[in-house]
Amino acid sequence: MILAEYPAGRKNTASPSSISCRQEMGLRGSAADVQQAWASYQSVPVRLAPIAAGRAVNLALESGLYADDGYVLETALAEGLALLTLDIGLARAAQKVGVKLQEF
Repeated sequence: MILAEYPAGRKNTASPSSISCRQEMGLRGSAADVQQAWASYQSVPVRLAPIAAGRAVNLALESGLYADDGYVLETALAEGLALLTLDIGLARAAQKVGVKLQEF
């Protein structure tokens, strides 16, 4: 799982890496807009976080979600992070297991 690591004072969040860069950055503008969005996207410091794969799979099965969603939930739980997502099913599952949601 990839975690965004922000400087002190900004909230860290878990974000599913399965969302395409195009969706995350809203790439629908000019070439300059796309280049600026990509530069901004690359400036977010990240780190890899180990997860308990068995627990992640169980969370997915219990929630009726895909395995990658289970990984997102497990990472947020293990790291004590809020979840930032546009996926309504994932957001509902997060609330059900006690993961806080980060508002846009």
